[in-house]
Formats: sequence, C-alpha cells, structure tokens
Amino acid sequence: MLGSETPGRTRFLRSVTSLWLCRMLLPHGQSVPEELAERRNALMSQLPDALIIVTSRWDLKDDTEPNCQQDQSFYYLTELSNAIGAVLLLDGPMREATLFVADEHPGVQFFHAPGLLGDSTAHRLGLTRVVGVDEFQGFVDTLIAQRSNVTVLVAEERPLVTGIPGVGEVANRGATLRSALQARWPRLQVDTLGPELRHLRAIKSPREIERMRRAGSAAVEALLAGITAVAPGKT
Repeated sequence: MLGSETPGRTRFLRSVTSLWLCRMLLPHGQSVPEELAERRNALMSQLPDALIIVTSRWDLKDDTEPNCQQDQSFYYLTELSNAIGAVLLLDGPMREATLFVADEHPGVQFFHAPGLLGDSTAHRLGLTRVVGVDEFQGFVDTLIAQRSNVTVLVAEERPLVTGIPGVGEVANRGATLRSALQARWPRLQVDTLGPELRHLRAIKSPREIERMRRAGSAAVEALLAGITAVAPGKT
C-alpha cells in the first residue's frame, strides 16, 4: 500500500497501466500491408462513390472509458495504436488511401507515434500516401475542384478536441468533424458512415483470431495473479 496515494495520482497510474497493457496486446511494427489494404478496399468497394473519413482519437483516452486507447475503426484500418489527431481518407472513386498525420501533439508527446510521415509508413501499412495533416484542407479542395458531386461519409461523431488546420478551428468544443466539414465546404454532402465498417470488423481473419487468443490468455494470467495476491489487509 502506498501512503502517498492521491485520487489524481491513482487516476494517472490507472491510465498509464491501461495504455501499457494495450500496447502489450497490440504488437507494433507487425502490420501486414496486404491485410490492411484488403480491409480498406472492402469498405471502398461497398461505397465506391464516397470519400470516407476515419479519424484517430483527438486526445488521450480517459481512464473511465472502455477498450484500448485508439479509436477501434481507425485501428482496424491502420493498426496505429498511438497516433493522435490523425485522419484517414479513403477515396472510393480512385481507390486510394491517404493518411494525414500530425508531427506532434502538445502535452502528450510520450504517447504520440512519431516518425509517421513518409513513404516508409505508407509501404508498411499498404497506404497510397502519408502526409502532414496541414495538407488535408488543400487535398480536399483539389478533390472538390475536380468532381461535380462529392459525398463524404464520416465514421465517428465524437466532438473535436484538436483542430485540423483550416477545418477544425472551432470555438464550440462540442462541434463534430462532420459539422466542421460542412461549415468549411458547404457544397459537400456530409453524412455519417452506416453499418458497413462495423460489419467488416465483425469478420475476423486468422491473424486477428490468434491475437484475440493471446489477449484472452494474458487476461486470464492477470486475473489469476490478482486472485492469488488478494489477502486481508492488502490493496
């Protein structure tokens, strides 16, 4: 028992422990680009005329929230567990996948995934390109100029916490990416992504099943260790 424990310190330790466990269960540097590309292509084939936007978390997960630290849909399509403030844009008509990433995220550098910019990340994840998030506005401007009708489907309706340069600088912290996109580009038809991605995520590959087995085994070991350590007077 630590006599110096405080609610704030306890909350911080819980957050770090949760993040560490998730990092242990989600292996880094072992992404299979063909499998990731297949997931993204399957989604684009169901929505061939749309631009699909899936974002990472905008900030660190609170310790009261369930699951690991990354947005589940973003992780499914990229397997980037630590990227913060990143935007994945899937271009259905062109069958291209562009990832927009931030160089840094103030206040959370320890958890930020640095060094994502460049061709090496694109190759490792089977993406068309990886560029800075500051290029997102110009990229969408170009797409709108080239096409008569542009439909955008946003995978998540969480409030924006950090802004996308030129898009997300909103005074209202309750604003969502969907509303920010609509305000920036009134011509866009912006809607929420339907059940397509959720249905794809429900179909597990052999690689995913093996990782689920490993996670289950680790959870059992942790539970048994906790049970054996419990005794009167111990916390």
